[in-house]
Amino acid sequence: MNKYYIFLFALILGVSSCKNDEVVKSFTLTAQVDGPGTVTPSSREVKSGETIEVIATPDSGFDFTGWTGDIVSSENPLSLTMDKDLNITANFVETTHLVTVEVEGPGSVSLTTKEVSPGETIEITATPNGEFVFNGWSGDVNSIDNPLFVTVNQDMNIKVQFVDGKDMIKLAENGVTLYCVPEAKVGLKYPYNGEMYEVVDYSRLKSLADNYQDLTKVITTKITNMNSLFLENSLFNSDISNWDVSNVRGMSKMFEGAESFNQDLSFWDVSKVNNMSAMFENAKSFNQDLSTWNVSSVTTMYHMFSFAINFNGDVSTWDVSNVKNMEHMFWQVKYFNSDISNWNVSSVTDMKGMFRNANNFNSDISSWDVSNVEKMDLMFYQANKFNQDLSSWNVSKVTTMINMFCAASIFDQDLSAWDVSNVTNMRSMFERSGFNSNISTWNVSNVTDMQGMFRDAFTFNQDISNWDVSNVTSMWGMFFRAFDFNQDISSWDVSNIESMGSMFYLAKNFNQDISPWNVSKVSVMSKMFYGASTFNQDLSTWNVDLVEDCESFALNASNWTEPKPNLTCTQ
Repeated sequence: MNKYYIFLFALILGVSSCKNDEVVKSFTLTAQVDGPGTVTPSSREVKSGETIEVIATPDSGFDFTGWTGDIVSSENPLSLTMDKDLNITANFVETTHLVTVEVEGPGSVSLTTKEVSPGETIEITATPNGEFVFNGWSGDVNSIDNPLFVTVNQDMNIKVQFVDGKDMIKLAENGVTLYCVPEAKVGLKYPYNGEMYEVVDYSRLKSLADNYQDLTKVITTKITNMNSLFLENSLFNSDISNWDVSNVRGMSKMFEGAESFNQDLSFWDVSKVNNMSAMFENAKSFNQDLSTWNVSSVTTMYHMFSFAINFNGDVSTWDVSNVKNMEHMFWQVKYFNSDISNWNVSSVTDMKGMFRNANNFNSDISSWDVSNVEKMDLMFYQANKFNQDLSSWNVSKVTTMINMFCAASIFDQDLSAWDVSNVTNMRSMFERSGFNSNISTWNVSNVTDMQGMFRDAFTFNQDISNWDVSNVTSMWGMFFRAFDFNQDISSWDVSNIESMGSMFYLAKNFNQDISPWNVSKVSVMSKMFYGASTFNQDLSTWNVDLVEDCESFALNASNWTEPKPNLTCTQ
């Protein structure tokens, strides 16, 4: 029995020894190249079952196209599990790019497909058939050039479009405006009624305008901005009545300084325009009918017609409900007197200088809602014919009325109900005006400047005794040559006034007791009573310690015999 176990052990030991001595096979990978390029590795001994990665690298300007030999594949890198000897070849060819041209519409091109070396420039010419026209390239190239020159560095698919020329330019329903369809391309010309019209963008149109080129054969449908288009182009006066401006949003300074321009714009669709500031400023010849314009999108008409001296067009039906700024809108428009009584100006915040020097303006604007206006400076400055009822105006938000009625020589309307409590500056407000109406109840408590307020207001003589002028710092020339003024202002609190120079200069009728005045902060009293020939009050109690300038203080105040202030400066 023991012999049997010994024999079995020896048999197992022998089998084990045979397995340890078994030889593992290996195989050879051989990689070659066909064409400019390299393979890594190019040759290697690999154990059976082992995986190896082979990488093909083309030289510059060449492409790897695949493996051939014992393995056919396009993978790169290539993973191989070795179970036999392998001989493979990496194939390289010179790089080329395929250019394909697709034709849309009746026409042809000089090439449809071509293999092209990298960096090579090719030329493609498009030729339309019959009445069709070339309408540009698209795809991997966006261009309107014809012929087209393309430098190729990749595979390219290019499309060329031919369209029916007679369908690209249309006549609007108004019978005047010419527009292009959306498919039309900027820079291309299309036929209409036997003429060729160029679709332009702003830069092209501006260039044509600046160089006095023909603008009658352009299509402006694609333009959204015409700001400063004819700025200072003083000789321009071309017919542009057929322009399509329906997509334009900005017309700021469009005709500013175009002094000769006076063409029909009545068919223009300006419904998208939001900015007309200075649009016709200094367009001195312009006087066309704009009554049909839809200006409902406009938010600013700042200086719109200023110095367009001949303009007197009908704008009575304009919807100005979105306009916020009308500053100097009709400045120096000498002949303007259009009925604008129905304008909705409720959104306007600035009417500064609106009718300044509008010498002929006298339209009824009594019903205007000015409740949001903050600035009325110079509003009727030298509006020599204006004398309309403004009594119902709500001016409660107005903060400045500088020169508001200055030189409005015949204006004399009831303003007694005006709420001027937020006004801070009334400098020269009624200077050189014919105003002489009741303003006794005005709340002027926030006004700081009344300089020249009634200067040369020859007829003004209203009771303003209850005015709170405690915040005013300057009354220089306030009643300068206010010949008729002679009201009791003895109770005025002038304690913050610093300048009273020329205050009663040639105020020939003024002779009120103002001895209670606290003038302790005043430093300027030069010519204060110059030529005030009636004045004769005792002002000896005035504290004039801070007065530094009192030149000609009472010169030619011929009737003043009562004691004067104890001035120490040179008179």
